[in-house]
Amino acid sequence: MTAHAPTDIPSPTAGRRPIVPVPSSLVPTTPDSRPTGTGSPSGPGIPRPTFRTPVDTAIPTFDRDDTDDEAAKKAEQQRIAGWCARHPVRAYRCNRINDEDIAGQAWSESKKYFPEGDGADNRQDAARHCIWLGGMTARGDETIARYSADTHEQLSISQVDGDPSYGRHSEIMDRYNNETGIKIGKESDGDFATVISKCVTAANNARRIPRSQLEGMSNPGDGSLIFFRGR
Repeated sequence: MTAHAPTDIPSPTAGRRPIVPVPSSLVPTTPDSRPTGTGSPSGPGIPRPTFRTPVDTAIPTFDRDDTDDEAAKKAEQQRIAGWCARHPVRAYRCNRINDEDIAGQAWSESKKYFPEGDGADNRQDAARHCIWLGGMTARGDETIARYSADTHEQLSISQVDGDPSYGRHSEIMDRYNNETGIKIGKESDGDFATVISKCVTAANNARRIPRSQLEGMSNPGDGSLIFFRGR
């Protein structure tokens, strides 16, 4: 199997394959006009959404690019979809993330600004994770972003033949960059364009960390990104 292929986020060229699929029947009929990430879906000047009664459990197909393990793909799809569908407001926000194609935009924007390399464990990868997590946080909420990313990392298969530590180092990098994405998303007042701009800036300033120094590394909350392949 190849190294941590690029990666957790579906390529837009493969069609709309939402990262957080949920039953469309759970979408509220009233728009959620709250400022994103502020907690309760109701408040002064913010209409309380009403919800349809669920009538089906159809889940859109979700296909990962970084593994040909069908069981892993299915497990990730079912876990995220089931979690999203347990609460109507959460389901609505998950669907909004899908409708706005946050995953596809994370892929395309990171490729646009950092076209060099294969997109694995380099600046493009760092930018992609930042935009993905930042977008899910800004347009959904932090809980959705964390659950989706954690589920992927738990079920991900990432390795280089003969080097069992590679996948662990790649996960450390991903989780570090995910934290920065969440931070940026929380500070962007629901504006995805701001997320992209801040993540691209952070990726331009990202630090290249030797793999030997990644063990035990955690994100200090300073808005930084890291990578270990490429320049």
